[in-house]
Amino acid sequence: MQNKSTPVKDDSPGPWKGLLVGFLASCSLLVVFVIDRWGQLQLWRFALVPRDISGLSGVITAPFIHGSWGHLMSNFSAVFALVSLSYFYFKSFFPSLIFFIWVASGLWTWGFARPHYHLGASGIVYGLAAFCFASGIVSRNFRLRALALLVAFLYGGLVWGIWPLPFNESISWEMHLSGLLSGVLAVFLFRDELPRPEKPSWEEEPEEDLEDPPDAYWKVPYEEKP
Repeated sequence: MQNKSTPVKDDSPGPWKGLLVGFLASCSLLVVFVIDRWGQLQLWRFALVPRDISGLSGVITAPFIHGSWGHLMSNFSAVFALVSLSYFYFKSFFPSLIFFIWVASGLWTWGFARPHYHLGASGIVYGLAAFCFASGIVSRNFRLRALALLVAFLYGGLVWGIWPLPFNESISWEMHLSGLLSGVLAVFLFRDELPRPEKPSWEEEPEEDLEDPPDAYWKVPYEEKP
């Protein structure tokens, strides 16, 4: 039997470690972009090209490549926030989660997207956002539901980027849609790894059964009360 005075070890990584992981992930995009522009490497050649064997390597390399500063900045802050949150809440299976969203969204884009160059980390952004939101919907964990509300508030507008609308012709809406579907599918693949539902504080420990003392004043007949 556990001693109530013994503190329970908290295995959560803490917010600072999550922020560090998110910072390193977003900075990797910036470093690759600066090196590409400074060295004129033309890394767009390693983008994802659908149904082209030579473009299949873009499944891995495309998330690091961005076409402009605006393109980079639109993903930089989102990668920082969503990677930080995902690492904090899902540390136990975070590497597997990132790998699945990365590869699944890339393969679906390669198989079904328009025959153009597809590049950028938006597939991972959409995948993590969808996973954080959907995991809060299917889980009864209070913290995951709060995370779902936060993601919906910050990134609810992403839903407009998954449709073949006229204003999305210049962006890879297929990669966005593939990322979103990958994130939703990941919820079912990792459902057994999600944090368990939390019980209210009044349900954590059973109350002790206390018997009323025989001389309790409410047991004494009215006539005998002083």
